[in-house]
Amino acid sequence: MIVVADSGPIHYLLLIGDIQILLPLFGRVVIPEAVQSELTQATTPAVVRLWVANLPEWAEIGRVRGPFDERLVRLGPGEHEAILLARQFSADYLLIDDARGRLAAEAEHLRTVGTIGILRNAAQNGLIDFRSSFEKLMGTNFRISSPFLNRILRENDPS
Repeated sequence: MIVVADSGPIHYLLLIGDIQILLPLFGRVVIPEAVQSELTQATTPAVVRLWVANLPEWAEIGRVRGPFDERLVRLGPGEHEAILLARQFSADYLLIDDARGRLAAEAEHLRTVGTIGILRNAAQNGLIDFRSSFEKLMGTNFRISSPFLNRILRENDPS
């Protein structure tokens, strides 16, 4: 399986210490050059910058071939390249949190999954404890809508 990753899922999985779940879940992770650039900015947490500078063997930087897509011009460079690269690689999934980027990707018939979906999949596969990882995620600056947050809390209520 091959996936292309936007910056959000990589960033947050690193912050909560769960980046290792990507290998058993997906195998090969391709990171667009624009996402690499976003993840190595001086304002990015050191743990993220260090990981990108020393990628594990299952992750690689991918270069977009061909022109940019004018239909995606409203997206940031990372989301734009991630969608183009997902098409280029015929990726099984695009890992992306940005709502506008997800809508654009789904309009291109790309399957998407965000950080919370990745955590759910990992928990279903016995790789992590969802509640613990979700609580760590909520301790970061991860943004989530109130209705979605309430739904997740209801779905994962142990009582």
